[in-house]
Amino acid sequence: MSVITFFSILIIMAHLPVGDSSPYKVDVPRFNSRYREGNMVSARKIFVNYIGSVPQISIVDFLDHFMPPQKLDQKQIAKVSRKLCGKWHEYGDVDEQVILDKKARATQWGTKHAPYDRKHKVWSDYAHLPRQRADNEKTVYAAFTDMCDQVIACCKAVRDDLSPTTRLVSNGNTPLMGSKHNSAPCDAFHYLIGDHDHELDIYDCVCNVQYKKILNATNVQDNNLKVIWDLHQTMRMDPRRRFTFGMTFADTTVRLWHYNREVLVVSEAFDFNKNFKILIDVYARLSFATMPELGFDPTITLLPSSPSSVANTSPRQFRIAVDNVFYIATQVLADFCPEDGFGRCTRIFSAYKEGESVDKTFVIKDCWVEATRDTEFTTLKLIEADILSFDWQRKCHPPLDDVEDLASYKSDRIVDPLYGKLTPEERTRFFVPIINGVEVAVNGRPDDTQDVIANGYEFPNHRNMFCVDSDSVMQDGSRYISIWQGTVGNEADLAKPREVVGCFFRPIVRRKHHRLVMEKGLPLSQIKEARKAFSVVSDAAYGLFILHCIGWLHRDISADNILQMPNGRGVLADLEYTKRASDPRTRSFRTGTPDFLAIEVAYRQYLNAASDADDVMFRVKAEATDGDPDTLPWRFRDTHDLESIWWLCLWLLFHHTKKRRPAGYDLLAQSDTCNELFPGVLKVTQRRRELLTEKQKLAVAMRTLPPDWAAALEGYLTAVRNILRNSYKPEKRGRPLHPGTWWMVHNMCMAGTAIKDDLVWITRNEVDRLKERARKAQLKAAQQRLGVAGPGEVADKGDDVTMTDAPAREDHGYRRSTGKRNKRKTRDELGSVHDASSNDEDGSPRKRAKRGKPSKGNNEPRSSDKEESRPSRRDASHSSNRNASRSGGKHAARRDGTRG
Repeated sequence: MSVITFFSILIIMAHLPVGDSSPYKVDVPRFNSRYREGNMVSARKIFVNYIGSVPQISIVDFLDHFMPPQKLDQKQIAKVSRKLCGKWHEYGDVDEQVILDKKARATQWGTKHAPYDRKHKVWSDYAHLPRQRADNEKTVYAAFTDMCDQVIACCKAVRDDLSPTTRLVSNGNTPLMGSKHNSAPCDAFHYLIGDHDHELDIYDCVCNVQYKKILNATNVQDNNLKVIWDLHQTMRMDPRRRFTFGMTFADTTVRLWHYNREVLVVSEAFDFNKNFKILIDVYARLSFATMPELGFDPTITLLPSSPSSVANTSPRQFRIAVDNVFYIATQVLADFCPEDGFGRCTRIFSAYKEGESVDKTFVIKDCWVEATRDTEFTTLKLIEADILSFDWQRKCHPPLDDVEDLASYKSDRIVDPLYGKLTPEERTRFFVPIINGVEVAVNGRPDDTQDVIANGYEFPNHRNMFCVDSDSVMQDGSRYISIWQGTVGNEADLAKPREVVGCFFRPIVRRKHHRLVMEKGLPLSQIKEARKAFSVVSDAAYGLFILHCIGWLHRDISADNILQMPNGRGVLADLEYTKRASDPRTRSFRTGTPDFLAIEVAYRQYLNAASDADDVMFRVKAEATDGDPDTLPWRFRDTHDLESIWWLCLWLLFHHTKKRRPAGYDLLAQSDTCNELFPGVLKVTQRRRELLTEKQKLAVAMRTLPPDWAAALEGYLTAVRNILRNSYKPEKRGRPLHPGTWWMVHNMCMAGTAIKDDLVWITRNEVDRLKERARKAQLKAAQQRLGVAGPGEVADKGDDVTMTDAPAREDHGYRRSTGKRNKRKTRDELGSVHDASSNDEDGSPRKRAKRGKPSKGNNEPRSSDKEESRPSRRDASHSSNRNASRSGGKHAARRDGTRG
């Protein structure tokens, strides 16, 4: 591929907008199973491939905006430089004997006996360049620890009031310890100075360093891979970090790296021998910076670990301030969003108030939201104000006497399932109680990624992009192409997806740091009793009814965004994506959790409903719309929230089973149905779409459930499904839901409370055991039907297979041909049984040695299996068990590239 073609591709793909409403990002690392479950090498590769390319800026801009401020002025830096050219100073590990050794080497190499030789324009330890040496990288570059100590000593000599906060440490092969395993050691790091009662850990590392002796494309890419992963490890493990730093060396060239919650940026390369003052400047900045200047959040303090603990096994506790009230965080409930590296990076802690009982726990939610967006706390206050000002008596209607009355219901008043039973104040209690919410301040300024962290730097739309992943780098003969120049701008058509090389081919936006504390509740996904679970869903559905009445949309209904509070009431949580229905941002991006996402939202376009209105339990007549419905732009609307509740009820049924299972009930059939309906990823399977769009498909799916469960809810699920179908008709676009809709939804949820069983997770082990039992039974049945010897039996060693209904042996010709046909039939039938158990987890056949011509019957899937072969063949609980185990009591959703 030519250079011109390469650049053309990048220019085409370099237009991806960042809207005010963050999308569900299907390509982010946390949704990649290999990233989550693979080893460190594969996870690192996946993450750097996701990064692709990063903005590159000049070294001057980098020092001014993305490094700690310099404590010395230009004249003082010049004095430091002169001192480094004068002599060695005893400081740190540089003692008298080290100075004598360096003097001998200076004599041998013909350089000045000082840290820097101005005449030859080299650091005296690197008069012989790294690429010229035989030792490994860590040995060759070990002298940089001495050089950094000399910079500190000379700075202190110029300003005796300076006190170093970090020092450069050369590392061996020891990985830094942390809350998550990382087997990759960095070559060196700038480390906080202090008394450490544990092994070197990631919580004290402020700048990761990687070395390569030779400058070439392979080594540059390896450096990129390792330093980005090191920075990512720091940011994903340590909740105190607002940003962190990195350095990469290849021979004598150096690049500086800065990683914050919105962007990863790299400097232009400089030569540490020729541009020695830049290296002095960098070391001086890092050595004397304060904790906030090094990227630490001053409102979160890491509490000392117990003397007997070590960093990699002891859970770390943090002291967190929320508006000058301090909490002790004892557990991280959710930190999956920092896995994406950039965006909201939401973390959720379980904590108790300092000085009070440890049994009274709260939830603290820490995230980085787009500066143009309302915070969750602000959104809740706006919702509460709208609830209090709404005229519930006049604009709502009491529940109807019978469902049949809906067909003749003509009023515009919305049917309120709890009409007359609640005061406006009581209606505000269907939302998670947020005690307080604040914008985190650093040194008296509200923290953000642009004005505070980047010191006001704004990334231009026309900028250089540095390729960090080998998949994004092209070779043109002997030239190494790593820099792209082009314009990154907003795209007019937000709905069209754009494939891009890297996650930073977009505007870099300003993010503000927000934190809130709320009462703790139990997520719906962890409720064990069906009766309680559906009661909680009923409360959440009523919360949605309230939102829709006052003109709001939730846009992120899921099993972890609905909580059961200590008083038993269900509440809606995670209001991050809640918007007024009139907000134009509801048109832009796809938000939601995959298993509960409305099909229209997943497609981000209108669903053309097929006509099966004759089957509806009741019929709602369509009103004429103003204008052509085909001209209305797609947007999130009330129907999508409704559909999410409908999927949630189905999810509760299909993801669980009973302790005591009735005769004739097929758990494997339910598990297979669950996998197709709830694949756990942003993929609308054929069966999921058909369940909504085609009649009788819901009834077929319900037959795989325990009969009493199906009997309790099938009629109500069908009725709400028909409401959905009716609302998706073209003439209904832009129209509100039928006024009786939420009354029917309330009835559907309450019908689930009739189920008296516990909700038992369908586990992977149980499904695998049942599949193996079924495979053996099928194999045995095939053997018996075909007369083939089973295990332990002696088979006929001749060319023929003797069948019970074979002709007499004297008819040899007929017997032989029949035997061969039966042998082929046996191979085909038994092969299909074996194949069923030898598929990979994703449903694709494992590769086997070629043994003759394969049977057509075994290689062409049946039509009924074609769709099943596409989604992952996980057990019913795989994705949601994963979500539940990660979330604990989490109140955050998981979408933003953030969604966190």
